Amino acid sequence: MNKYVQTVIEAGSEVNDALADCQAAVEKHGYYHRQVAVLKDAYKGTHELMDNGKASYLEVLTAQETLLNAQLNEATNMYNGAMGIIALYIALGGATR
Repeated sequence: MNKYVQTVIEAGSEVNDALADCQAAVEKHGYYHRQVAVLKDAYKGTHELMDNGKASYLEVLTAQETLLNAQLNEATNMYNGAMGIIALYIALGGATR
């Protein structure tokens, strides 16, 4: 009986953890999406400034690096969300390990 109770507790904990991971990814998605949009505009603006002689190429590269890092963070968050969904599927008995 104790083994059954322990198994049910562990399963509930796995489901709870997977749901928390999914929810965290959803909550962060909007932030990362807005950040990427703003940094795209900043990159385009910096590039236009360089074209008009008002900014250096280094400033353009810095803006591009910042944008790429934000895009990487957004992609990582999407990956974490997908992994949370997979963990939830497994925790609910949808697949064997």
